[in-house]
Amino acid sequence: MAGFESEFTNKGFAIVKRCELPSAPANPRERAETLIKIFGITPDQCIKAFRMRYNDSGDSFTLLFLTSERLDLGILSKLLNREVVFHPQVDSATDLTAPASNTSPFSAFSEKCTVVADGRVFDSENIAVSTGDPLVETLVAADDLKAFLGASLSLLDFESAKKAGGAVIEPRTLKGFRDYLPEDMLPRQAMIAAITRVFERFGFAPLQTPALEYTDILLGKLGGDAEKLLFRFRDNGGRDVCLRYDLTVPLARVAAQYADLLKPFKRYQVAPVWRAENPGRGRFREFFQCDCDIVGSASLMYDAECIALDFAVMKELGVNAEVRFNNRKVLSALGQKLTVADERQMMAIFRTIDKLPSQGKQRVRELLDSDAKCNPEQIETIIRFVDIAGDFDAMIEQFSALVGSVGDEAVSELRAVKQYVDAQVGSTRGRVGSASYVLDFSIARGLDYYTGTVYETFLTDLPGFGSVMSGGRYDGLIARYSGKATPAVGISVGIDRLFAGLTELKLVKKSAATSKVCVVAMDAEGVLSALALLGKLRAAGVASEMLLDNEKKPKIDKQLSAASKKGIPFAAILGGNEIAKGTMMLKDLDAKSQDEVTLEQAIARLS
Repeated sequence: MAGFESEFTNKGFAIVKRCELPSAPANPRERAETLIKIFGITPDQCIKAFRMRYNDSGDSFTLLFLTSERLDLGILSKLLNREVVFHPQVDSATDLTAPASNTSPFSAFSEKCTVVADGRVFDSENIAVSTGDPLVETLVAADDLKAFLGASLSLLDFESAKKAGGAVIEPRTLKGFRDYLPEDMLPRQAMIAAITRVFERFGFAPLQTPALEYTDILLGKLGGDAEKLLFRFRDNGGRDVCLRYDLTVPLARVAAQYADLLKPFKRYQVAPVWRAENPGRGRFREFFQCDCDIVGSASLMYDAECIALDFAVMKELGVNAEVRFNNRKVLSALGQKLTVADERQMMAIFRTIDKLPSQGKQRVRELLDSDAKCNPEQIETIIRFVDIAGDFDAMIEQFSALVGSVGDEAVSELRAVKQYVDAQVGSTRGRVGSASYVLDFSIARGLDYYTGTVYETFLTDLPGFGSVMSGGRYDGLIARYSGKATPAVGISVGIDRLFAGLTELKLVKKSAATSKVCVVAMDAEGVLSALALLGKLRAAGVASEMLLDNEKKPKIDKQLSAASKKGIPFAAILGGNEIAKGTMMLKDLDAKSQDEVTLEQAIARLS
């Protein structure tokens, strides 16, 4: 194995891709160009490693930097509060037992060398790292490299340091975050308002919880590798806190903390959450979640209510959708039939089953053998399971024949949920309005989290788009905070994904305007009358505004153009004649038509 690559793999970390270069690059730029052209590595994934030295002590360290950026030693020295220089190449082999061309973060431990990195290096999910062999590069997970380097790694904010110090602060958005301008926010808010109207129609009440929680509360659900998901810090009181990463854990904390809540407790919450993941296409570190949950009842009627709620949301939004539901106990019964007790192996089995549509049955057979470690008998049982098809009753019959009595509880719960959904939506065929629901044994989400019913919702007019609403029963979570068994079931709307779907289906009309009408003054003498009209329209409940940049010299064309660009549908134009008669010209800016109307007529038309 080339260079220092073995130091990384010997600690249990995997190489995502190994890249053997045709020749040794002359410089970092040539190296990046080769990686991009031959191996499909993106520019953001290319980093360079320098050997540096502190002037005062002579100690060396490795610096990781974006290949596309120029290193400024002055900024680096300022960030470290110590003067630094490049480590002389002629001394490299003597001081660090390897030539400068072998510089790699993999060698940090063997060289007893600390690593300093520009924080932007770890913004990509995977990054290209030198192995120490100039002919071999590796693509590794950024989180794995961070874990490998551990306490020897220090991150510096070169980006802010480079921007600071000028007379004007450069406006910029933090990596992984985004702004929503009015033309995006208004239709998003309209969509969320439609969803919450349905929630409240089903008896759910709003809940607001803090953005910050104690770290131990959030880690209670995640365990293991959870910390890399969290924005974690100590507040001014020294408390160990994190930004919430979802809305379910805060609900569990509330349910345990307020024991006198009337049960079943039905709440919804729409709020931002934060995850310290590497951002990428369509993935952000701050995003909204929209959750509905029912706490305190084990009745399967509430599992069915979540599906009925799902239907109502899709109908409210005017989209065609399909809810696919399953039960965690189906998967447990299959595990018993396979005599698989290891959850990790079951996860591997279902990850492999998920590849059936894209890779075919023969490839799935091979992966069940190689990746999921299944024997031939288990593989045949799994193939029989994925071959189950037909309507609800036919699928239940085939499943029962396959697994026997170990599947009785799962079958009983599936039948009950279907019966309760049918009763609520008034159809024994599983259809209501623009939504339908079907039994789908491939729905295997949250094996370590959900305990019963699970469901996912797909837009039927956008095949392959992904789930827009999902959830299930999770009867074990709240007990971690209360010590008492507390059943719960819920459903979550993927706000960003659903909005993207509505946009793709051309069901979203983008506009930056909240006003229905723009009041236009034709001249300076009419400004006060226009303001009076503005006040009367607003008092009558009509959203109105004026778009004047100079009230002493108002220009009608400029006002009408501004209203049209903003998306305001009407203009109420006041000139001397209209003021004298107590009327206005009401202009439809889309139809390009206008009528002379009284205030009362305008209010009736605009309300």
